[in-house]
Amino acid sequence: MDAGKKSSKSHQIDIHSMTEDDILALINELEVQQSELEAQNEDLMQAKSETDNLLNKYQELYDFAPVGYVTLDEQGNIIDANLTLTGLLGIERIKLINTHFDHFIPSDTRPAFYNFFKNVIKTDMCQKCQMRLIKKDDIVFYALLEGIAVMDKKYPEVKHIMLSITDITDCKSIEE
Repeated sequence: MDAGKKSSKSHQIDIHSMTEDDILALINELEVQQSELEAQNEDLMQAKSETDNLLNKYQELYDFAPVGYVTLDEQGNIIDANLTLTGLLGIERIKLINTHFDHFIPSDTRPAFYNFFKNVIKTDMCQKCQMRLIKKDDIVFYALLEGIAVMDKKYPEVKHIMLSITDITDCKSIEE
């Protein structure tokens, strides 16, 4: 006989040997426990609902921020992107995932991006750079990239890189 069966056998109650008052007390105890479990279940359902609402709120804030957000792995592959960035680049989010970010950078400015990316990984401070990016139909626009590396709490290594991307084409046009 295993431990689970022994445990359940040792907690079996012989109701034939119990008095009516003992049985009523046992029923009362079970009703109290059931009531407590129902209250705990309601609290858990309320907490889940609040958590879901907060998650939806923050997802909307992320997706509809006034700037593009993208999360990259250490190699520069896109892990996640918000809807603002998908609008800037003219590409659906699902098609961005696992694409290397340098795909959206003109080849003549890729060395500058790689230098920026290296600096983001090496430091724990926000790094900034301006560069041209390429939209879906090979349309080029100017962007301000701000990036920071997110470190793994357990290990001294980069977990991922977060970039914000702001279209500064209008500002560049005024400068020129």
